[in-house]
Amino acid sequence: MFMWVKEKIVRKSKGNILLELVAGLFILSIIGLLAFNLAISSNKYLQNEKEERETYECFHAVVNEIRYNLDKEKFKSKAVSNKVKIPYHKNLLEELRNKDLLDIAYSEESNFLLIEFSDERKEFVIRLEGGEKVLEQKVRGNL
Repeated sequence: MFMWVKEKIVRKSKGNILLELVAGLFILSIIGLLAFNLAISSNKYLQNEKEERETYECFHAVVNEIRYNLDKEKFKSKAVSNKVKIPYHKNLLEELRNKDLLDIAYSEESNFLLIEFSDERKEFVIRLEGGEKVLEQKVRGNL
């Protein structure tokens, strides 16, 4: 009482196979493009994070230099109306290791650190200006 049913093998036409192949390649190319864009955007994000961290490290190194190692007489002699400009660049941390803060020569650059002493408040104001980011911190001290 068993019936053997012969299954009918359905063959796809060559046009259907070609359409499936093109659709599959299209989907794979979209996935590859998304992965490539994700890699590029993550690389940009990491680069921005690194630059921001270096900026904060350098800024706080200058703040600590003013707080603990600033020669007040040298500041008075270099200051113009109680302000000193110091160029901000990538090698500033290395220069701070080898030179005094006020010995770093100022040149006309777009990014600079402005160190200003306020007589009435008896504090230094350190400001990083230039570019899109402006950082500011106040340090108590006397001249």
